[in-house]
Amino acid sequence: MELPGFRSQQLQKAVSSLLKYVGDADKSTQLLEEDEVFHLVVSLKKAPVGPRKDKPIRIAIPHPLWTAQGAEVCLFVKDHKGEGHKAAKQRLAKLLKNGGVAKVVGLSKLRTKYESHEAKRQLCSSYDLFLADERIIPSLPKLIGKNFFKRKKQPIPVDMRAAD
Repeated sequence: MELPGFRSQQLQKAVSSLLKYVGDADKSTQLLEEDEVFHLVVSLKKAPVGPRKDKPIRIAIPHPLWTAQGAEVCLFVKDHKGEGHKAAKQRLAKLLKNGGVAKVVGLSKLRTKYESHEAKRQLCSSYDLFLADERIIPSLPKLIGKNFFKRKKQPIPVDMRAAD
């Protein structure tokens, strides 16, 4: 990863001067040898910009953990004043068997109906797989709680704006 403002030549100069200092300190006349501990702290003026950590990376594997048959799937969607999840339900109704999705939950319903910890735990245990509109992925960890992440049921991002 390329860091802005990072100069490798300056780092090499610092390390070589540190090694030179350690080499000069060894020439002292001490009766017993003592180990010296050095701590190197590298700080940057600007934080490096990297890939998002809250969005998982898709890796194709030959034998998947979940298949479309028999898996209970819940979909979290972005809604505006409780109305947006109806459009997602209509889109899924056009697909064969609702595209494998058993329940569609809007963000507003997630905030109100699943506010308590017990309701979140019950939601987590009632479905095998969770999908989420990729536009709401950054706001989901606070809404669904840590229980989803402990049970390894982090919602998988799906582009709901795409045609397919």
